[in-house]
Amino acid sequence: MGVNAVNRGRVEQHSTWRESRVTAVAGPSAVCAPASNEAKLPDDNICVSTMVRSSAFSLALLLAGSASPAALAQELPPLAVYQAMLEANRASGWVLFREYDGRQWIYFTPLQTMHCRLSEIRYSVNSDALDKTFPLVPCVPALPFSLPDDSGPEDIAIVLGSGEAETLTVQVVWSDGAGSEALTYKPCEGVGESACAVMAE
Repeated sequence: MGVNAVNRGRVEQHSTWRESRVTAVAGPSAVCAPASNEAKLPDDNICVSTMVRSSAFSLALLLAGSASPAALAQELPPLAVYQAMLEANRASGWVLFREYDGRQWIYFTPLQTMHCRLSEIRYSVNSDALDKTFPLVPCVPALPFSLPDDSGPEDIAIVLGSGEAETLTVQVVWSDGAGSEALTYKPCEGVGESACAVMAE
């Protein structure tokens, strides 16, 4: 099989939307359905749905060489895939802010979905010190973009007092030890309870 045919197969394998969802249900009747690229907190449950667009996968996979489909099934996607994902999320936010029920939720879900190729997520609130780390969930190679079934809200968010974080600076360290640039985000204005972030100037 030629390189082009292999690449076509790889792209087709990864050419659908992939969803990583964490649901922590407080009541037995609570239901949380997948939504858009937005973190939601319905009354009695916490649901975060992050959709990873296929174009980032396709571009990185085409650049990653000519590994066979069998090898892809046994190995993690190349680091280039995750780096493309990070760049694709740059404008929409590596983190997301949400005001809900008198508290401020800051979601790290866009980065947590990359956990299989990360060694650390560094962040700092209202400074650029990067003096805190957000814990990564265990990697399951067969589901490299999904969070474990037993993940809870503490695996995708921190909770602060309402309006406490005016900015959050964040950086990732890849599995090879290289660090990304550090970016600073702030909450969006006038969005109500929606999850949103914009780059701070």
